[in-house]
Amino acid sequence: MNKLKKFIWFTAITLGIIIFQNVYSQRWNGESGINIWSLWTLNVNAGLTSYYGDISMYDYTVSDKLMYESGSAMGLILTKQFNNSFGISAQLLTGKLKGKRGNFSFKSDLFEYNLHIRINLINVFFSNKLTKFGIIGYAGIGQFLFKTTSYRNDDGYIETETQDTGVPEFMFFYGAGICYNVTNKFGITADISLRHCQNDKLDNFLKNHDYDYYTYANIGITYNIS
Repeated sequence: MNKLKKFIWFTAITLGIIIFQNVYSQRWNGESGINIWSLWTLNVNAGLTSYYGDISMYDYTVSDKLMYESGSAMGLILTKQFNNSFGISAQLLTGKLKGKRGNFSFKSDLFEYNLHIRINLINVFFSNKLTKFGIIGYAGIGQFLFKTTSYRNDDGYIETETQDTGVPEFMFFYGAGICYNVTNKFGITADISLRHCQNDKLDNFLKNHDYDYYTYANIGITYNIS
């Protein structure tokens, strides 16, 4: 719970910095103030969601983690840039997870929606230099739904159990990535994020009430709408 409080404080402070930056900023690209209809981007991305939890076995072996405890995923990110350094994004994400330890295994489908802030660190520290390359840091909060089916093999008898949230669960996350503007309209991205669940039900295996979490590694294409 202390980690969650620290994260919320960090997010609130960062949002305050963004608001202060934009209220008192100088003109950017020949415009003063904030134009709500300009500087919108849409990113389409795809990659892998990877499971970390009670029964994960390959947390420190990347190749095995991707093969045995990961599933396909894809997402959409709509971003409003307030200047060349800061933006606020809304994301939709769908993915799959899986895991196995001993006679217990599971498969999970998840759907997530969130809001997060994005900071282009290159533009923050080198604001006077124009560059097509960016290093992005981001953090946010959201909710997710999941349906997990677990399988327990007892001497050839397969016991199946399904955990379906029905009600959205809270999560928070943070990540980093890189971007490159190929043209004025299109860019390419690659990033990875760590997403903390606020329950121990993602794998349908309860142990010490430790929360499960998952990562999302992806590549994407960004279109500058306006």
